[in-house]
Amino acid sequence: MNGFIQFVTVANGAVNLNTSGTASMDATNAYDIFYECFTNTPEAVAENASFVCFAGRESFNFLMKNLVDLNFFHYSPAQIASMTEIVVPGTDMKVVRIPGLNGSDAIFTGKSTEFIFGTDLTSDFDNYEMWYSQDDDVIYIRSKFRAGVQVPFLNQIGVWRND
Repeated sequence: MNGFIQFVTVANGAVNLNTSGTASMDATNAYDIFYECFTNTPEAVAENASFVCFAGRESFNFLMKNLVDLNFFHYSPAQIASMTEIVVPGTDMKVVRIPGLNGSDAIFTGKSTEFIFGTDLTSDFDNYEMWYSQDDDVIYIRSKFRAGVQVPFLNQIGVWRND
């Protein structure tokens, strides 16, 4: 599965969050980029209780470093190393670090309820086996199924990329 990064693009109808045309993110401009993402997210999404921003480790770390340098933090230094989410100061946007975005500069905003994982499990029961092995005294389960991701309203998902 390729995940959301393959089809959630501006060309496919997602909202462009990089309206300033910023070429790259680093530890000196990350706060401005994430604030731009917040500002450019559609109002109906940003006002929703499930509003969230997803970013990879690199982008998340750039944001943390930039916030520390700007003195925009209220965290114990011991907590910073283990944090996986943060609220961007001056907004109510929660940024969540997602391992699947590591190595990518992509940032996604939207309602967390609209990033959907699905399977064909009801039709996949033909590929399901369970048996007991007396030799090993173990129950084995083998299953094959399809899995994928989708968003119902692509025009309510924001994407920031430097391209």
